[in-house]
Amino acid sequence: MYNDIKRRLEARINSVPRFDIARVAASDADAERDTGRMTAHATSELERQVGDMYADPDASEAAGPPHDAIRQFGGMRTRRQLTEHFVERLSVDAGSPKTAFDFTVPTGSRVFGPPYDREWAEGNGLAFLSRFDGRVTTIPKANGLSTAGVGFYLTTNTPALAAITPQGTYDWNWLSFADLPSARSRGGLGLTIYTDSDPQPTLSRQVVLWSASGMTVFSGQQGSGRIADAASPAFGFGPVPLAPALLNMVPGSRYLVWVWCWQTSQLGPDDAFIAFLRFAMPLITIDAGPPIIIH
Repeated sequence: MYNDIKRRLEARINSVPRFDIARVAASDADAERDTGRMTAHATSELERQVGDMYADPDASEAAGPPHDAIRQFGGMRTRRQLTEHFVERLSVDAGSPKTAFDFTVPTGSRVFGPPYDREWAEGNGLAFLSRFDGRVTTIPKANGLSTAGVGFYLTTNTPALAAITPQGTYDWNWLSFADLPSARSRGGLGLTIYTDSDPQPTLSRQVVLWSASGMTVFSGQQGSGRIADAASPAFGFGPVPLAPALLNMVPGSRYLVWVWCWQTSQLGPDDAFIAFLRFAMPLITIDAGPPIIIH
């Protein structure tokens, strides 16, 4: 009897389909193409936001008192002193201890972490050696955009629907040291997936973490959370989280997944304003099931 029970259990276990999603080695020959596609996509997406920010100086700014020598450069008197202040502040933030991240891995989930396959930055993004620890940072660029991210390749030997979830934390803050009524600042996170050599993304999402318009002296905001839970409010549907990203995968294709952060700014080169956005992604979880087929 027990042998029969064993055989029946083995047959039942073996009848359950298995979906093998794996990392695939990156090719150095594709590095320029991969980062170039991401640069073009992020620039296209975010330049629209930069364009939306432009506005003539507010009437209140034009009517306000002129900046005197005491308030110049946010009260730091010189550009060098203001720069030194920002460098010191950001160095303390960047060198702070890693945030504890507690996570329970669901049964059946596939988990992997660094080293990732690609790192990428534009503008004033910082991604040096980020593929080894999953940590990236952005600071503002005057009248422009800054981005930074890490990427990894996936493949499968059976058709599957993959739920890809970046696991980790983000934090951000911005602070103005002067009255800047015409300044604008936004920042957020993104998740973008490419298939093989297709120049257009198979899937791309961006969420906004903050959007500030006009700052007063010593005003600021800050926030933090889990990468997967980051969300922008969507009209009529409530918040839409960044992850999980659902991807129909097929054998023979290679998928490049980017997780990235971004900032857009309308600022003067000497505006006494700083914004800091970073994330740490120690691991990725993937859950797989039968593909979705729409007839």
